[in-house]
Amino acid sequence: MQDITVSSDELTTLFQIVHCLMAAADGTQGLDDAVVGTRELVAFEKGVVLHQRAEEPGAIVLTYEFAAGRMSKRSDRFRGAKALDVEGYLKCLSRTEALQNAFFWHGCERVDAPAVQGMPEVLKQAALSQGVAGAARGGSDGTTLIQLQHAPGQFTAKHLFFVNLLVAHLHGYFDRRAADFYAPAVHSHLTSKEKEVLQWVTLGKTSIEVGTILSMSERTVKFHLRNIYAKLNVVNRAQAATIASRLKLI
Repeated sequence: MQDITVSSDELTTLFQIVHCLMAAADGTQGLDDAVVGTRELVAFEKGVVLHQRAEEPGAIVLTYEFAAGRMSKRSDRFRGAKALDVEGYLKCLSRTEALQNAFFWHGCERVDAPAVQGMPEVLKQAALSQGVAGAARGGSDGTTLIQLQHAPGQFTAKHLFFVNLLVAHLHGYFDRRAADFYAPAVHSHLTSKEKEVLQWVTLGKTSIEVGTILSMSERTVKFHLRNIYAKLNVVNRAQAATIASRLKLI
């Protein structure tokens, strides 16, 4: 590993990026500002940020592209805890140098691997390109991945240092700002009756018990539960209770 010398301007940019992720009132804008700032440290044209949750099902993939001085962004959400095999995808990338959670990659060792084929198109394309990436894991916040595509001539140890620091803050950011990404408009459209049912389900009551408490049939309770599951993008009452608690829906 070559020596890493960081200029005062680069340190200032790093502090600004961390501030965007730590202090932004609007989570999505904070991430966008951080990505724009990252381009001052790593001159990439296309970047992919992925976050997959551990406790609740779902993943989000954000794609950033820069052309003619303008940024475009695409956001894709995926349902189900096993919808994306992030760990399998990471194992398929051809790696060279690494620094803690960051590494250089240059293509994919197993393009036909199920983990790669199961990824969204933007990540399949990223796997075949090259650049610098970082992956962070831990706790209830699942896995965070960032891939910044750029030419091999740009590879330096400094890029690894920057991305290693960045992915750690991204990982904490997604945990803090979960509602900005995993609570789209449907979460705010629970009816008053659905909120009542969800409240008692969260307290561990069965459908029969909820029906007795709310003076409705078990069949009606199950009807409300199906609607709740659909709106919260979950498949059972345990997941619904977890999301309700995390997002303070009741």
